[in-house]
Amino acid sequence: MEVLREVLRRRTSRITTVVVEGDAGMGKSTVAEQLIREGKDWEGLEELPSLLLRGREDAWAPFSACQSVLRWWLEMHGEADADRLSWLLDDFDLGENLPPLLRRHASAIGAVRIGLQDRMGALRALYADILWDALRERPVVVLLEDMEKLDCHSLNVMCLIACRLQQDHASGDIAADVQHTQRGTVILCTARHYSLLCDGGAVGMLEPGRALPETPEPVLCLHLRELDDSKMAEIARAFLGQSLAEPVVSLIVERASGVPLQAVELCEWMLKEDLLEEGRLSAKAAGVDLESLVPPSMQAVVQAQIDQLPTAPGVVLRWASVWGDHFHTGALLDMLPKGLVCGLEGLEEQLEVLMDAHMIQRADKFECSHSIGGHAGDAWQFCNNLQQ
Repeated sequence: MEVLREVLRRRTSRITTVVVEGDAGMGKSTVAEQLIREGKDWEGLEELPSLLLRGREDAWAPFSACQSVLRWWLEMHGEADADRLSWLLDDFDLGENLPPLLRRHASAIGAVRIGLQDRMGALRALYADILWDALRERPVVVLLEDMEKLDCHSLNVMCLIACRLQQDHASGDIAADVQHTQRGTVILCTARHYSLLCDGGAVGMLEPGRALPETPEPVLCLHLRELDDSKMAEIARAFLGQSLAEPVVSLIVERASGVPLQAVELCEWMLKEDLLEEGRLSAKAAGVDLESLVPPSMQAVVQAQIDQLPTAPGVVLRWASVWGDHFHTGALLDMLPKGLVCGLEGLEEQLEVLMDAHMIQRADKFECSHSIGGHAGDAWQFCNNLQQ
């Protein structure tokens, strides 16, 4: 959080977008919630109005997230009819009674209403223009959690805004923003990968321990990595007490595999099941296989990681699980449905995706049955959480 806090303090653009990326359980939601809870006390964010929007898997209405942001902005400016106006295509008059923000775009709204071709594309560009003006006009904090679950049209609008920021920064047009004394709007998004929002263009990568730029770029990415063993041990002791026995600490560190949420869930489960007594494993724990048993909450975290995979690597993962803990590239290729991947090279690309998602890792060796034909290839094994 200190990296994020400092980079937002230094921002100079009228709109700064930060993508907090990481796998499930790495703490993306915690960052968003902490910013909502504490952000008004941060230098540069003092008293800025904030809005938190969570992506929904059942989101179906086109531009629903854009409409929510615009409605909130209009309500802050005292507009009683904000809900109807924020849909843009509702049957409201485009005359002088429009709020100033929408009045500037009245002709474009009218053109979209009567447009017969690519109406959705025109509406996407219109929302991008209006939100661009709104977020530059009045500094606010907008948090978009789980961007993958936003409706696709709203996601495209946010991509247009990020692209415009990158283009202005590259051309030098954004330099004029340095002159204004009031720090601008912050859009903070959580996602599995920043390319969901900005696939191309300059992105400032934020890393703990790396020197921050004096003037941050308007589009930034904060990558949440697995924590080292010492940090995981701190989490265990914070939840279960500083007198926690070292064998218990080691068990939690090993089982959580650097994922903060898994450490928290494991600690809470051990407390709930009375598996600890005065910092040590209780008598009840003697009858529990702690090395292999997975608490239901941790199962949900792993399942969420699997569910977020694209189709092809998700299918590859499920077919690989037929082999058990280990599998071989060539033998797996012979089992896959025809057309899923383009030969051995295509399969290796999908395996790289799974490795980047910390689902699998290379194995030192694996005995493959000669009764199953296969091509030469590498040996793999499932990562600790999937094995459990």
